[in-house]
Amino acid sequence: MNTNQTLHDAVIVAPAIRPEDLIAARYDADTDEIVVSFQDGKIARVLTTEFEELASATVADYEHLDGTRSGVTCITDTVDFAVAASWWREQVV
Repeated sequence: MNTNQTLHDAVIVAPAIRPEDLIAARYDADTDEIVVSFQDGKIARVLTTEFEELASATVADYEHLDGTRSGVTCITDTVDFAVAASWWREQVV
């Protein structure tokens, strides 16, 4: 029986940041909107009522809102929400 462990290096490569890349998402309690920011300074603001998945969300749930290059997620015990970055980009005014 071989009990030796082997360590392997991992290399993770991501494409360079583009101006249209989503960089952040947050919940604005004053307006009840999800606010998404992009690298080029553009912002999308969408009411939470647009999403059936957020019907039972609380302010505590929104603490788990996460914006990455691929999209926006909010996953808790009561909320399972994910929307692709491309959709958010279409919402920019």
